[in-house]
Amino acid sequence: MSTSGADGRLEVLLITGGHAFDREPFLAAWQSDPGFHVTHMEHPAATDAIADGRAAEYDTVVFYDMPGVDPRGPAKPQRLPAGVREGFEEMTRRGTGLVFLHHALASWPAWEGYAELVGGRYHFWPGALRGTHWPDSGYLPETTHRINVLAQDHPVTQGVEGSFTLRDELYLCAVLEDSVTPLIGSDFEFHTENFYSTFRAMGGHMFDREGWEHPVGSGLVGWTREQGASRIVYVQPGDGVAAYGNGNVRRLWFNGVRWAAKQL
Repeated sequence: MSTSGADGRLEVLLITGGHAFDREPFLAAWQSDPGFHVTHMEHPAATDAIADGRAAEYDTVVFYDMPGVDPRGPAKPQRLPAGVREGFEEMTRRGTGLVFLHHALASWPAWEGYAELVGGRYHFWPGALRGTHWPDSGYLPETTHRINVLAQDHPVTQGVEGSFTLRDELYLCAVLEDSVTPLIGSDFEFHTENFYSTFRAMGGHMFDREGWEHPVGSGLVGWTREQGASRIVYVQPGDGVAAYGNGNVRRLWFNGVRWAAKQL
């Protein structure tokens, strides 16, 4: 059931926590669309809202979070809290729109169903996905690359330039290409030698790839899919202030919210 107000604005739940970000400019970006009434919630309160069903009452839930993993702690996922799986199932049963941004791809690593829901996974340590062994994922911050719209006629890409340059962080990680509809792709080369090992970084070796290899990665950096009654969007662009203020990135975010809410 939607919580849309009488003024016609979409009720958007914006969830953060578990990963550092430039708080004020990010939240300001999300307050800039007059068609949204945005409620910001952080973990662990957001975990409770997912588990008890309150999150499912919004038109769209936007995830800019990374719960379930502590990169400073032991190299293993944290146990999935009670009710979280059921909370996501309730959202997809009701048709709550779901939009995942940037590092939300790494959330809830103890639950493979989350990777299936989003359409991929960022691995902090080696692990299995769909029965295939994956090494830890790669990261590359502050990288200038060109983004190309792959689905010109999709509602989420309406008003987005067909090709634009962005300075942002990129991931070398698992993308479930056979389960998603591509929206945008990067022209960057997603090869081991262009990225750094996440597991090495967790051990104190930042910007290091010694002894690390990763399969050639997907150039997809944005996609959609559907599960149950829910529309789902993932947009990787969005690591820092340069992305928050980019008109094309904001358009992808905000179109994604409306499309997921079945308003586009």
